[in-house]
Amino acid sequence: MKKNTLLKRIQAVLTASTLMMGVFLTPGPVGAKEVRDEAVAEELNTEEPETEATVPETETEEPQTETEEKETETEEPQKEERAESSGLAYKIVIDGNPNMGIGATQQLTATVYAEDGTLATVQTVKWESGNTAVATVDQTGRVKPIKYGTVSIFAEATDNSGVREEFKITIGTIKVNSIIVKYEDRNMVQGGANQTLTVDILPEDAANKDVTWSSNASSVAKVDQVGVVTPVGPGLATITATAKDGSGVMGSVIINVWPKMMKMNKPVRVNEKTREVKLSWETIPTGTYYMLQWCKNKNFEASMKKVYK
Repeated sequence: MKKNTLLKRIQAVLTASTLMMGVFLTPGPVGAKEVRDEAVAEELNTEEPETEATVPETETEEPQTETEEKETETEEPQKEERAESSGLAYKIVIDGNPNMGIGATQQLTATVYAEDGTLATVQTVKWESGNTAVATVDQTGRVKPIKYGTVSIFAEATDNSGVREEFKITIGTIKVNSIIVKYEDRNMVQGGANQTLTVDILPEDAANKDVTWSSNASSVAKVDQVGVVTPVGPGLATITATAKDGSGVMGSVIINVWPKMMKMNKPVRVNEKTREVKLSWETIPTGTYYMLQWCKNKNFEASMKKVYK
């Protein structure tokens, strides 16, 4: 009996062991492992695109960085340009006549430019003559010649930039280049009043402004050396002023001398419709023409007509 009881206990232990081993060793349903593997693979596969998608996002951000770098590069020239526009003097341009004569003055002007070509902040300059024995200059830029020669006039910026410009002037004999004869009336009457001619001479600083007067028809009009014209006889005369400085420049005017008034005959004819009274000369002066004068009674307007022979 004890033997049977022992055998039952052994079977129970074996049965329990077998059940416990079944829990650990009994396989699950067919294909369950494959299903789990596929699910894991799908999870992995679904996660991989997310990783790939993040890469392009990183790549798309890089051009932005390059754009920012380009923007930074484009700003650098602006900084350099602002640095150039400091307003300090870089160049001075002096305007004036490089030739002058004794007895005249001239005004020089100076324009101060910055390095970028714009006007410098300070436009005032300090003027100085390189040889005050030849010419002097005041602080307004006016030059006064002293004697013949060549002189350098300097203009220096006053903004402590040290910029300085030179302008050379030759002091010599400035000759006449233009003569204009001015008159009171180009028509004169034989035996009538005289008139005095004058001249405008250029340049204004010409060394010698004296002229010589002459007439090409002294029988019509004569002129003295101060420009006084005397009407002598009817006709045309050219009065000329020639520069004395040897330049050969001349100026002239044509004077028309009319015959003197003569005693007239009685009226030849009276036109009642036009109320015009015609008058004729008693004698016709020698020459190439004579004048016929008449008046209209209505307005008492006098007229003169030149009649050629």
